[in-house]
Amino acid sequence: MMRISNRLILFALLFILTEFFGWKYWGPISIRNLGLILATFFLIWTNWKYDKVLFGRFKYLVIYYVFVSILGLFNGFYLDMGATFVFSRFLPTIVLFCFATSCIEDTKNFSWLVYFLLFLMSVDAFATIMQGRGSAIGWAMYAHTNGAEIVEASIDKYGDYENSIGHSYASGLMGTVVVNGFFLAALGSLFWYPYFKRRNLFSFLISLSLFLLCLTALFYNQQRLAFFAYLFVASIVAFFLIRERTLRACYVLLIVVAGFLIIGHTQSLGSLDVGRLGLVTDSDVSNRHIAHRTYYSSFFPFHYLTGDRHEYFVRYSTTPHNIIIETLLMGGVIGLAIFLVFIVSLLVSIIRDLVARREECILFAAPILSVLLISLEHSSGFHTGLTICASLMALYEVARARGEKDNSKLSQDTI
Repeated sequence: MMRISNRLILFALLFILTEFFGWKYWGPISIRNLGLILATFFLIWTNWKYDKVLFGRFKYLVIYYVFVSILGLFNGFYLDMGATFVFSRFLPTIVLFCFATSCIEDTKNFSWLVYFLLFLMSVDAFATIMQGRGSAIGWAMYAHTNGAEIVEASIDKYGDYENSIGHSYASGLMGTVVVNGFFLAALGSLFWYPYFKRRNLFSFLISLSLFLLCLTALFYNQQRLAFFAYLFVASIVAFFLIRERTLRACYVLLIVVAGFLIIGHTQSLGSLDVGRLGLVTDSDVSNRHIAHRTYYSSFFPFHYLTGDRHEYFVRYSTTPHNIIIETLLMGGVIGLAIFLVFIVSLLVSIIRDLVARREECILFAAPILSVLLISLEHSSGFHTGLTICASLMALYEVARARGEKDNSKLSQDTI
């Protein structure tokens, strides 16, 4: 039987405390920050050392977080959500990444970590579906992670609906419906792992079940970009799961034909009851674009260096729901430049994985791509320190380090 390391068990507990119970307080300190402190002491106690290979791309994200935190001392960031961003998002993301990479001691524990994340995704998906179906079971699960008062408020607001189709409120175990969309789409993008590790009918059915479970949960979640980003990423994942070139060509042809059929029958599809997933009106798009144009024409020219997110929120009482503008508001043009270095370094590493045919590394980039796609029209993501990103980056960096090591060993054996 595979042995699970103690570090991995501690990381699992830290992950659960951070993602599901971070809002609770033990005296003056939140459980998330308490877990952060304990994890930091544990890393120091175990003589954790910086690994430049594992921090290959993540270091740019750390530099971005530090820059935004320091710039916040001069632009009113801490008058708004600054302390929350720094102590409940940026720092936990960094510590979780360090902890995750340090607890993966071998291939077996790496697999345990992936299966642990898939298990949590499945539980959250089940809760989301139950809430979307109006079941008390889903709300009871939500109560354990978010408190009875929030549940009562949600039931008072949405209790009259038969299901969540057309109404985005199914939050699963997460604090908000938006974060739940991120959580499901990101961890759901790991559905391929059982089949990839052991290609047989049983593992194929497990991976297929995980995919369908997550897709169903996202349907009831009713977050449009999360749903379609997941479908897009899953279609890319499926391509890399097919090994035969002929089957890959047939798959691409099938996707192209299906795309044309969907475009050609949009009116027929419009009759289906898919709720908010099929409701993207011209006013929705125009309102977003007006907000973006207003930022670039009226706000950016006077705040391009300092960002001034707090002042923007005071003036417009909203956030722009755009990853570029959000990053500009938090870190100005310098902060955006640092964040883009992180994105470019990530894309370059994925291209190198493609050239080297490291398919496992490419597949572990899928959850990261899901988060980035959803962030295009949301106010959360890597740029705001969404803590789920730490685990996604840890899996990718560890997989990549292993892939480069295997390639190096293969080259030496060949010589």
